[in-house]
Amino acid sequence: MCTSERADRRRTWPLMLLGLVLAMGPVHAQEEVAALPDREHVVKLGLTSGAVRTLSLTYERVIHPDWSGAVTLSYMFPGKPAGFLDLNTEEVTFSSDRSLKGWFITPELRWYLETSDTRDAPRGFHLGGYARVSNISFDASLSATGTGTDASGSVQGSLAVDFFEFGIGIQAGYQLLMIKDRLALDCIFFGPRASFYALKVDAELAGEGELATDVQQALEELLGRDIVPIDVEVSSNGVTTSDVLSFGYRFGIKLGYAF
Repeated sequence: MCTSERADRRRTWPLMLLGLVLAMGPVHAQEEVAALPDREHVVKLGLTSGAVRTLSLTYERVIHPDWSGAVTLSYMFPGKPAGFLDLNTEEVTFSSDRSLKGWFITPELRWYLETSDTRDAPRGFHLGGYARVSNISFDASLSATGTGTDASGSVQGSLAVDFFEFGIGIQAGYQLLMIKDRLALDCIFFGPRASFYALKVDAELAGEGELATDVQQALEELLGRDIVPIDVEVSSNGVTTSDVLSFGYRFGIKLGYAF
């Protein structure tokens, strides 16, 4: 064998070895992925903070290689919402004990469409439908005195608002499983819905002067602005109910554990 042939073989062996390593790498990675068991259950937690704080707990169960069902239970802890049904103006100062709380139930069905990951749900991009049943209540005691020329008088009383919703919508999102498919990061970024809203207002207001009438009218405007666009005439002494069909939205991020 000539010297040139031996030199060619010496140069060929490293290339063959490199090709063998590259060929074995994906196989080894696929074996590691395949070794992970299927995750059929996911428990997720979501927390929204602000003037009020809402805690959400979700349980998701795989029912088909591409489908899953889930239900979310949420609770809004009682809090004093800044700016919600706020009647304070430059000439009128309200002293009020305000509290906003509520609960939400959201069942949903998901269809996972991920193509880059060949493993079964619950991984990747998903489309689905959901329903929403909720009830929010607002309670406040009012005491105010008007000192301006346009709001003279005084008013005292209480206000109780119950806001019920039943809605159906569609959604899109992405769920990522990390750290051996144990840590779940779920993001819903598109979730419009059509909802039926029922509003119940129980007002017990007593007062004198223009302020008593102004407060009643201001409450009617704020109910349509802060809750949902709705026309309601607030009775100064009694219960008022109203309902409307409108639109809502769902979005959020949750962290969870898959098993």
